[in-house]
Amino acid sequence: SDKKENEIPKGDYEVVNISEKILRPEALSGLYIAEEATPREAMRAGILTMRGLSIASPKSGWLDEILGPDGYFLIQDDDDLPRIIRQGLTDKGRHMAMAARHFLKSRRSHERCTDSLITLYRKVIAK
Repeated sequence: SDKKENEIPKGDYEVVNISEKILRPEALSGLYIAEEATPREAMRAGILTMRGLSIASPKSGWLDEILGPDGYFLIQDDDDLPRIIRQGLTDKGRHMAMAARHFLKSRRSHERCTDSLITLYRKVIAK
């Protein structure tokens, strides 16, 4: 049982340049690993969550605000990555992405989402 829990699920996986995929209209599945907790990464993660990806990131107040504190896999150190990748590519990752989308949709009106995105864009542009 431990061996099965520690294995990455079988399937075809590819590492993609997300900037090429993010603008395409099709739904996505998988895991996005944010390398840093910045407003830009939070915006990208929010968009990708709405498209179907689960998210992994260092602790981020930005992501807590957008996806909820339980809406992404928390990376505390590099040793967490194998476990997070395994979980992110299974039903646990899909359920986390659904919960994060629900959090985003239920906590944010269209107007408030627009205001939050405008604020994030302004902060990203200012950097």
